[in-house]
Amino acid sequence: MSSPPPAARVLDLAHGAAHTHILGALARLRIADHVADQPRSVADLAAAAGAVPDRLDRLLRAATVLGLVRRTTDGMITMTEVGACLRTGPGSLRDFALMLSAPGQLRPMEHLSEAVRGEPAAEAALGQSVWDYYRAHPDEGAAFAGAMSGVSAMIAGQVAAVAAVADAQRIVDVGGGHGTLLRALLATAPRAEGVVLDLPEVVAAAPPAERIQFTGGDFLTSVPTGGDVYVLCHVLHDWDDPDARRILTVCRHAAPAGSRLLIVEAVLASEPGPVMPELMNVHMMVMSGGKERSRDQYGQLLDAAGWQLAEVTVLPSGQSLLNAAAH
Repeated sequence: MSSPPPAARVLDLAHGAAHTHILGALARLRIADHVADQPRSVADLAAAAGAVPDRLDRLLRAATVLGLVRRTTDGMITMTEVGACLRTGPGSLRDFALMLSAPGQLRPMEHLSEAVRGEPAAEAALGQSVWDYYRAHPDEGAAFAGAMSGVSAMIAGQVAAVAAVADAQRIVDVGGGHGTLLRALLATAPRAEGVVLDLPEVVAAAPPAERIQFTGGDFLTSVPTGGDVYVLCHVLHDWDDPDARRILTVCRHAAPAGSRLLIVEAVLASEPGPVMPELMNVHMMVMSGGKERSRDQYGQLLDAAGWQLAEVTVLPSGQSLLNAAAH
């Protein structure tokens, strides 16, 4: 089959925002939950979702083309394995779809050109930093926290399988949200206690967990002391180099000699690709002035903060686990 003409490719890319909004609409209408048990007709789904049947049908046709929805020959609707990721429950990406299709993430992306010119995009779009915006808009802030938990659930088992923390005594997850990753690590560390440090409003919503203490605070100023393992999962890419170095330094000051630091992030290849790290690199530039980084860039940051990068393990998800030691 011949490739589509270049103009068709541009038109497809230009409609990328529609993909985001289709995911967001499916999530808000809870379509995946409504068909969790059995296929349903469009009319039944419309009644369950409070939608207009004809208009819901248009949404579902587009979702079918995107590989999110499956339609039987008699018009019944169910989700594909991809669309089923929007069902609520452990590991759900519903909050991720809600987060990316909400104003707090969409409006800053309208200022991408300004960000490339060096201007603060999020502040221009939202009137404040994205973190202050989420405090002022708790519904979106809750979706952000849920999205981070969903992503953590996706990779938690992969990280735990290679983190080698079986002998750990105290694991401190810095910016650990609701403790999703820490739970997986503790399952492989039977003698360890765990601590999650995150913003007070984030940890306040975390479900209680055996062997985990949830602490509200600001990792730019201090983190819990005495850990033999510290964890930073999808934290550093939110920050520019000076602040990322500051976070690493704060962790080093809290860490006893011989402690380890585990960092989970996408690591940029020497040449552009794969797609997702490159897209996230742009997204971080707009949202917070952060960035994705190469192995060498992480090594330089770590060295400046008192850590030595030991090894980098690529996970099945495409993310990487960076293992560093205090020096």
